[in-house]
Amino acid sequence: SKFEKMKCQLCDKGKKLIKAYIFPEFLYKDLSLYSSDKKGQGSIRGVRNTGGKIEFLRKGLPLGLYDSTILCKDCDSITLKEFDDFGKLMFTGLIKERGEKIELKSSEFIEIEVLDYFQLKAFIASLFWRASISKRPEFSIVKLMELESKLNKLFKEKDTAILKEFEIVILYLNNGLTDDYLCNIVEVNKLNTYFYSFIAGGFLINLFPDTNKIFEIWRQFVVKEEKTFKIPIINDIETSKYIINSFIDKEVLK
Repeated sequence: SKFEKMKCQLCDKGKKLIKAYIFPEFLYKDLSLYSSDKKGQGSIRGVRNTGGKIEFLRKGLPLGLYDSTILCKDCDSITLKEFDDFGKLMFTGLIKERGEKIELKSSEFIEIEVLDYFQLKAFIASLFWRASISKRPEFSIVKLMELESKLNKLFKEKDTAILKEFEIVILYLNNGLTDDYLCNIVEVNKLNTYFYSFIAGGFLINLFPDTNKIFEIWRQFVVKEEKTFKIPIINDIETSKYIINSFIDKEVLK
């Protein structure tokens, strides 16, 4: 029915829905994480997965990836904005630290003061959640299933028990290739590991919706409740290749 189409996916009330973004604007407006063409027009890199082979689409996706079927104004600009504001602060800090640490091949981590464990996990989860509830074909790959409704509760009620239901891993790929990119989400499901992933400014951001399906190499990197947020820098070329090739074809980053 027409009324059903107007139901907000977060508060579940029949309301006028707005054009809600999937990736927060600060990622590509404030931090300029996109590949610009000769006219200076940027775009989020599209990703195509054909039979397990994943490639970035050269043309990319338009910057304003909005969906007018998912959220009302209150949920978008009040409930979820709290997490987005935190994410903007965090990413601004990370990009600054990244600039200072890149030259230091001996550095093992990019570190920033935490911040807030709840806000950190909720913010990252909210990006994948928006993609999961979106009707846009660009995000059809993301299906969080039962985690979707649990995250809904996490955002509305701040139920911290739900933080145990999923894991977040963030790595920095120090390869000099991905720093200026914002890449669309891909799915990885192999080697008894299952997660969704995207790249923003060289940071590989991963959500593991099934805590039983995390391969050992990833488990050591999961975000923990600590005073300092440490993001491992993958300086070793072979390790960086292994991680990238676990979901992206090696030709892609040329």
